[in-house]
Amino acid sequence: MNDEHRGEDFVLEIDLVAKGTDMDYVVAKKTLTYHTSAEAGSQETPLQVEYTAFNGRKYVLYAWFGDHVVFLTPYSNLDLNVMEQICQVFDRVYEYYCEMTGREPQNWPTTTIDGRMTIAVVEDTCGAGCGYLGYKGIEIKPKYFQILYEGVRDRNEFDQVVFYEFGRNFWFYGDQIGGGNSIYSSVVTNGYAVFMRFMAVEAVGVRGGPFRGMSWEEFRHEVELMLERYLSNPDLNWYNTLRVNQAPENPAGLTAADLFASFLFALYHQYGGQEFVKRLWHEVGRLPKASDDVEAACQFIQAASIAAGRDLTDKFREWRWPIPEEVGLQHTYGVSSGWYLVSVPTEGDTASVFGVTLYHWNGTNYDTLSGSDALEPGKGYWAYLPANASVTASGTVPTTDVVVALGVAGWHMVSAPWSYSKSDIVVIKGVETKTWADAVAAGWVLDTIYTYDPVAGNYTTPSTLDPWYGYWVRTYEDGISLKFEVAKKLTTSCACALLAPKALETESLPPAPPSMKALANELDVANFPNPITDVHTTTFKVLGPMASQVEEMRVRIFDLAGRLVWEGEAYGPELVWHTDNLAGQYLANGVYLYQVQVKVGGTWITTSLKKLAIYR
Repeated sequence: MNDEHRGEDFVLEIDLVAKGTDMDYVVAKKTLTYHTSAEAGSQETPLQVEYTAFNGRKYVLYAWFGDHVVFLTPYSNLDLNVMEQICQVFDRVYEYYCEMTGREPQNWPTTTIDGRMTIAVVEDTCGAGCGYLGYKGIEIKPKYFQILYEGVRDRNEFDQVVFYEFGRNFWFYGDQIGGGNSIYSSVVTNGYAVFMRFMAVEAVGVRGGPFRGMSWEEFRHEVELMLERYLSNPDLNWYNTLRVNQAPENPAGLTAADLFASFLFALYHQYGGQEFVKRLWHEVGRLPKASDDVEAACQFIQAASIAAGRDLTDKFREWRWPIPEEVGLQHTYGVSSGWYLVSVPTEGDTASVFGVTLYHWNGTNYDTLSGSDALEPGKGYWAYLPANASVTASGTVPTTDVVVALGVAGWHMVSAPWSYSKSDIVVIKGVETKTWADAVAAGWVLDTIYTYDPVAGNYTTPSTLDPWYGYWVRTYEDGISLKFEVAKKLTTSCACALLAPKALETESLPPAPPSMKALANELDVANFPNPITDVHTTTFKVLGPMASQVEEMRVRIFDLAGRLVWEGEAYGPELVWHTDNLAGQYLANGVYLYQVQVKVGGTWITTSLKKLAIYR
């Protein structure tokens, strides 16, 4: 605009055009009026524009223009100097994100005015603020805009909400380091926005406002401390924190997204500050699409290493992330709870890695293993696992041939040390050695190998063995051994342990899984408090790994003569009792017996009698 035209009103008429086969059609007109003043750079009367919110609601708002952003507010009487300062700062924030990522968000028709990204104050949106992922457009509720505006006007400090939402507009990396549409992807997406909020405030040189009662400096310090809190607990790792959106305990109520930001802060401090941040996101942008969240984590390590100019594998191993060459040491089982035939591809691990009791067939019945009981290479086990059970092995993957001795003829629970084709198994009897096909022809072994489908509840017949699963092999001769040759291991896990079953002969099937009643030995039930003294309430709880499996529970209370005095039931692993009897009256002081039944996998399991005492 030339200075000679300042003080004049400019009217911009926009035709919204639909492309037709033979001609274009004007489907709507939009008129924007710019009011200017004779003083350069000021905006005397804000322009009114129509705005369609993320939720579809229509607004007429006042527009405050910067070079890259335009604030849309329901207020026309804001201080021009304050709004100019706000727009100038967020113009610089926009330029900062462009520099760090090497990209700009895509335009979205309803959130772009004259090429500028809208930051709209609306009554309702998806949080304190909300931003499109990878597209221009931010919304903020009136309360939080007032915090921003008054903070700038009165204390020259900037609230954090809009800075955070910029991180969502400039998020382009879900496929590369987020693993697509997963819990982990959400953690990384939000963690990026958390971290880049601090980076942007630092880069543009403004003072951040308070957050949840903490000063900006205290807030940043708490986020940076998350890594220290994580490392101080040796039981925490990438799999049980970032991957499943679980944060270390912390007094500020911070989340797994803040933990991801804390990892980024550590890299920022150790490998080059803002220049490292720029190199990191440029490298991430060059990555291919990850197939899952584990590969996404490995690709992040790769990009961080390039940005740092050194191999960061040992650093991320120290941080308990999945290491590219070691990701085979972790496995997640199926989406349904139930019986699984399981194993681990390592030597030196114990049953504790599964967190539940394991069962191994000894030829006539099942032996149990738990805790520190060693898992033997080449053996398979039954485990009743919750949905999406994740197991991390810490032993050593065999690097030489593995021989599994099966002993007397019959059914045997086995596993393979690597992903392995059934046809490549070598069968040994004394000094004789045969291929699998020849051993079948000689009558040494049954050709069919079985594993178990927990969803269908039946056996299936794979042709490739996965080292994380167990299998049934039938031998017809004593003294048979199976040899797995390292030279013939498959280079990738087949991820297809459960195949469609063939028509199975009932008499040829392996033994069934342990009965659900076998799980009664794993149930640990208690009530708290016990004895019941100064209260009228106690809670019955299922403790330990089986708690996550409990669908319902029933509790029955008896007096010492065996008479039923109360019973109740609840969904889940806890039930509250108010020490009343069947008539609703408080029980007298004394010792009582109780018995708990829990429903697991559709089957009711009864525990043994226990005692409780009431002494009020």
